[in-house]
Amino acid sequence: VDGTASVILFGSRARGDAANDSDWDFLILTWHTDTDSLAMN
Repeated sequence: VDGTASVILFGSRARGDAANDSDWDFLILTWHTDTDSLAMN
């Protein structure tokens, strides 16, 4: 992302067995402590 975070894809899309309507599962790891600037959709 910006050199201080990692984005990990997991679940069916990462395994390669996702259906067309499967969701995307991401894990974002960061050292940022300012959670006010983060949004979850």
